[in-house]
Amino acid sequence: MEGPKQKWEGVSFRLPVEEELIERVSWLIRLRWFAALGVVATTLVVGVILGLQIRQMELFLVGGIIAAYNAALHQRLKALRGNPSAGVKQFSDFASLQFFMDWLGLIFLVHYSGGIESPVIFYFIFHAIIASILVPPRTCYFHATVGVILVGTLALLEFYEIIPHVALPGFLLPHYQQPFFVMGTFFFFASAIYVSIYLATSITRRLWARTRELARLKQRLESAYYKTQTLYDIAKAATSTLNFTEVLNTIAQQATKAMNAKACSIRLLDEERRQLWVGAAYGLSEEYLSKGPVDLDKSLVDRGALRGKAVAVLDVTKDPGFQYPEEARKEGIRSVLCVPLSVREQTIGVLRLYTGEIHRFTDEEIDFLSTLASQGAVAIENARTYQRLEDLEQAKSDFVFTVAHELKAPVAAIQSILRVLLEGYAGEIFQKQKELIGRAERRLIALQSLIRDLLALGALKGALPETKKVDVLLNGIVNRVVDAIQAEVEEKNIELKVEVPDTLLTIKGTDDDLERLLGNLLENAVKYTLPKGKVRLQLSLHDNAIRIVVSDTGIGISPESMPRIFEEFYRAKNAKEMGQEGTGLGLSLVKHIVDRYRGEIGVESKLGEGSTFTITLPRE
Repeated sequence: MEGPKQKWEGVSFRLPVEEELIERVSWLIRLRWFAALGVVATTLVVGVILGLQIRQMELFLVGGIIAAYNAALHQRLKALRGNPSAGVKQFSDFASLQFFMDWLGLIFLVHYSGGIESPVIFYFIFHAIIASILVPPRTCYFHATVGVILVGTLALLEFYEIIPHVALPGFLLPHYQQPFFVMGTFFFFASAIYVSIYLATSITRRLWARTRELARLKQRLESAYYKTQTLYDIAKAATSTLNFTEVLNTIAQQATKAMNAKACSIRLLDEERRQLWVGAAYGLSEEYLSKGPVDLDKSLVDRGALRGKAVAVLDVTKDPGFQYPEEARKEGIRSVLCVPLSVREQTIGVLRLYTGEIHRFTDEEIDFLSTLASQGAVAIENARTYQRLEDLEQAKSDFVFTVAHELKAPVAAIQSILRVLLEGYAGEIFQKQKELIGRAERRLIALQSLIRDLLALGALKGALPETKKVDVLLNGIVNRVVDAIQAEVEEKNIELKVEVPDTLLTIKGTDDDLERLLGNLLENAVKYTLPKGKVRLQLSLHDNAIRIVVSDTGIGISPESMPRIFEEFYRAKNAKEMGQEGTGLGLSLVKHIVDRYRGEIGVESKLGEGSTFTITLPRE
């Protein structure tokens, strides 16, 4: 398993020594342009102006090749500059590549300009000194040896006439076949190179040692920051949602990437604390995950981790403490690190990290994964608690829905019987009896309203399957809602103003939802507006969304009641004091409908002056 990647947005930086090395490499590339131009220019002067018989075409070709590979090296330098993670090693390797290519260019230049007799041979020494500035001392000696071998090979090939000797006319008498001259020249050439390297590296050796130390410190700093950033990212990602499954998957994925491993799994204890079941996994096949639960009696690895200590397995195929070694081998798993998931000194499961090759986990890696697991365990417990609350809320909703559904029929039957008694079909009744029966009927009507709201709430919260949405015409729904409250409007002498565009307003939804939404808002406005007050309903189209505004001059909402008006069964104090019957579910139903349609709702109110509800519903 490799270490953490040393790159992340806005964090990677370069040391001054690294910037200096980059500048030196860039300088070498700029210098090579002059070298290529110098080869061409010298060939022109010697061959054309002075008229000496030299290999002009070959020398021109060598100059062109130097320029060509220098252009490629220039592009490579641009790519390295743009890579924030490229450091001392990458640029030193890049410099070594350049020197190797230069040796090849120089040896061809030496061959076509006189071989062992060529004055160009001294450029090897010049290049070796440059190498001592750009690459570490050991690499300098390696490059010097390559240069010496190339020159020696060229001298031998020309000495034995395996390749033709190219002499420079008028520069030196041909000595390339005189053993003493060849050996002496080669000896002084090789010794000059090595002495130059020794003297140059004596000065730069300490600088390179300091550079390597700074590079190591930078790597450790970046690694520490990366791990800190990873822990922060995991905490942020895991706490951005309280969905239990999403939290588990996020932790498994982030742990795998942070440790650059093959895979990761989270296994949680069952209620009997005898087996571990897979809560989430990343990088593992379904076949491996479906092999069965981990039995703690057979898995020493997990038993050790559940005691609160990290357990590392070097090779799962040979460790007797691993329950499924054969399945792990088929999955390509070799090493495993298992750490506990603990919250408030109680272990709830384990986090397993898998590698595809034999890997000996370091103390630093174990500490990092243990810290990650501790942080993840808190997020897991929070999500699990939230899920329990959601399950309880759903159970409560299911119970209320079931009870309301069961009460619907008997309440309707009782109301029908009371209506028969009031109308005298069961015999004459006295006035006092009529008053009592009428009062009972009014209570039943309120109970029916509550049952209707509870059933609607159950449907909106998922107790009933969601009805398929169709195009609904809002103009017609407005007319029905207004007709339903018209009697109360006239009774209280309220000024009702309805503003609907002449164009037809349609939206994807159901008649029941939209009629309940408009009806509840308008009924509340009329109910809590005093006689001779004003109520206004406006519908309009804005940016492909329906805007609904219901305003009134009623009793208003107090500041302390405002945060709770959409809670189920909540009724403000001033609403209760009016003596109006209510279930406290009207605005809660409105909020559920708005959420179902991915809309928005806003409220403005002033106590004693009225309220304004503004709803925006996207049409698609």
